[in-house]
Amino acid sequence: MSINLIPAAVQRRQHQRRRLRVWAVVLAVAVGILAIPIGLDWSRRANAKQLRVKAAGLERSQSQVETEWDTMRRDLEETQAHIERADALRSKRAWSAMVILIASKVPADVWLTKIATDPVQPAAQAKPRAAGGLTKPREPEEILTIDAPTKIKIDGYAPHATEPLTLVRNLRATGVFTTVSLLRSSLETRDGGNYFHFSLVCEW
Repeated sequence: MSINLIPAAVQRRQHQRRRLRVWAVVLAVAVGILAIPIGLDWSRRANAKQLRVKAAGLERSQSQVETEWDTMRRDLEETQAHIERADALRSKRAWSAMVILIASKVPADVWLTKIATDPVQPAAQAKPRAAGGLTKPREPEEILTIDAPTKIKIDGYAPHATEPLTLVRNLRATGVFTTVSLLRSSLETRDGGNYFHFSLVCEW
């Protein structure tokens, strides 16, 4: 038989403190358990925000690369077109030799003011063709054909009406052209004198 000499009020306070400690432990455990998913949620949100920022940066980079690629592709196509035009013109005629030939047939008192091809600039025409040997489909490439000049127009001045006709005969005699025709010859005042302004065309 034991006798508890602790006053009842003190015992009640001790009992309340024990219960408070138990509830404090329970509350701490509950808060800890709740903090785990909240922390995970915050972490996921932070990661998601970082991923969105990275994705936006990648999209901007991709857009910039695509823009630069389009610019480079257009420049390349334009350069290739110029090269093909030049190749087509060179294959058609040796232009430097042609100019030298014409100059050698000009009468002594005649001077030329213009030598130009007709058309002045060849017209490029694109014909589609399928691109082969690719691992994935892409748009058809274009093959360039050139409408090369077939005429040369010559303008100049002569002191006498017969000299443009002499130039026509000289050019015909070369055998380079199929036809040489005088388009016009009219008297004009130039540099204080009267000269015949003429135009002729050579075809091959």
